[in-house]
Amino acid sequence: MDESADHILVTCLLARTLWWMIGAWVKVPTLANCSTVKELLQHVHDLKASRKRKKVILCVAMAGL
Repeated sequence: MDESADHILVTCLLARTLWWMIGAWVKVPTLANCSTVKELLQHVHDLKASRKRKKVILCVAMAGL
């Protein structure tokens, strides 16, 4: 498998585990279902949540990346 940025940051087993744990922590379990960095960030942007909550989740996602 290619070691692309998307693979290392989002789709490898360790990354998926991290996103599952982060998703459980911030109560957005679908973070682990994303397959690219762009998709992950777009998913956070599209959440039905307050602006403040989205900013917090985005900050956590950026730290996870």
